[in-house]
This record gives sequence, structure tokens and C-alpha cells, in this order.
Amino acid sequence: MSVINDSKDYFYLGLQNKKEQIDLLWPGVENLESTQFYELCQKYSDIALNAIKQRIPGTCDVQGCFQFADIEIAKRATKDYVVDREIEDVDTLLSLIHEFHSHAVAWDDKRTTSGRVLPENYNYQSIYGGQYFNFKELPEDIWGDIATEVKEYICG
Repeated sequence: MSVINDSKDYFYLGLQNKKEQIDLLWPGVENLESTQFYELCQKYSDIALNAIKQRIPGTCDVQGCFQFADIEIAKRATKDYVVDREIEDVDTLLSLIHEFHSHAVAWDDKRTTSGRVLPENYNYQSIYGGQYFNFKELPEDIWGDIATEVKEYICG
């Protein structure tokens, strides 16, 4: 069994289970760390973590304002990655990024990575615990928009 010292070790340990995708994207690779996929996924986790988060009044929902600068950085990094590694299957790459980007956050990252939002009038007498958010993950609708934008940027 591998020793897990940090988030990067944990990330690559999980990625090892994706044999089919690994063979498609990085044929013949022996050391997954040499793919620098963790660093690419960090660009996407930065989009989620750097978003300005605000509670929607009267609810336990949180909305995020995702920064165009972070999205542009991820788009450029992805295009460079695809070109440098001669990746042909962009859909598989984006699928893996979607699945793994939230794991590419250092364990000692000081940005808020999760939280629970309680109702405004919560009196701590009931069992209801509010709503939990994992801010490392991009919401599905936002991910869909970003993935479409990235694919258009890469494929022309």
C-alpha cells in the first residue's frame, strides 16, 4: 500500500483506478506524476475556490461569482496541456478533470473549502443542520458551461 503524505499523493492514488482513461490520454506512462495532471486540475479547483460566495437571503443556498480570470487561466492551461502532450481525446480529458479537480487542493489550503449554511432564523433547538457545501467542487451547471467553453477554445 502506498503512503499518502499529501493531497497530491491522494490524487494520484485515486487516478490509478482510471486505467482505461490513463491508457487513452497517456499511453505507456509509468509514473502518473510525470503527467502533471494534478497541476492542471488545480487550475479548475482555483475557479471554485476563488469564486466570491454569497448566501441567498432567506435560504440556505449559496451563489458564487466565478472569476473570468480564473476560467481563462484554466482554458489556456488546458489547451497548452493538450498541445504539449498531443492529446486527441479532449472529452476524456475534460471528464477526468471534472471528476478529479476537487481533489487537487492542498490539505493546508487556507481558502474556504467547505461549509454549512444554517437558516437565518435558526434557533439551535431543532435537529435541522442546514445545507453543506463543498466549495472545491464546481456546480454541475457551471462545469458544463466551462467545459463547453474550453472545448470550443481548444478545438476552434
